[in-house]
Amino acid sequence: MPNWAYSDATVTGPKESLKKMLDYGKDHIRHFSDGDAITLGSWIPRPETYDKYDTTNYPNGEKLVIGEKYNDETITEELIERFKQATKEQREKYGAVGWYEWNCKNYGCKWDCPLCIVEKEDSIEFSIQSPWGIPDVWYKRMSEMYPDLVFTVKADFELDDQWYVLEWRNGVFTQLDTGYFEYVEADEAEIEKAEKTVREALNNTDDDGLPF
Repeated sequence: MPNWAYSDATVTGPKESLKKMLDYGKDHIRHFSDGDAITLGSWIPRPETYDKYDTTNYPNGEKLVIGEKYNDETITEELIERFKQATKEQREKYGAVGWYEWNCKNYGCKWDCPLCIVEKEDSIEFSIQSPWGIPDVWYKRMSEMYPDLVFTVKADFELDDQWYVLEWRNGVFTQLDTGYFEYVEADEAEIEKAEKTVREALNNTDDDGLPF
């Protein structure tokens, strides 16, 4: 499992530009692991070659074994040759070999990620959970695609006590603020009360472990 990064964004600017950005995302729903969703790729889609040829794990067709299967296709010399051509094309045309390198260069994180979006009268808010880092490259590119919108992002990371407030305007990044989370020590009496409640609940069950 990855260490997750969390970013909560507020996008502000002219209403017509906010609507244009949101409508574009709604018109480009992506198939995701848990179903269809608006994702990073709704605005910046990964070229099909990266899904067809997994050159992250099989660059130039290396490690493919003739006679075995790749995506329901029997591996042949011809398929390996196609992998070699795809590797060359990806490098020359997109500057990245394999979906992993492309994602990092175009999103700033390992995977495409869904957005949890809330529409407000004068802004759009959305949350993104992304692996090992926030999609900072995506925020930069989005601010270039919609130069009259401001992307203000509050970010934090697993295993990190710090939070950050970041901003992108027309491709320009600014760190607005940073700080540390405050942790309050639990009250011993409250802990004991909670433990007592749990013990009582466990004692009041039938043989199947269900409450009476």
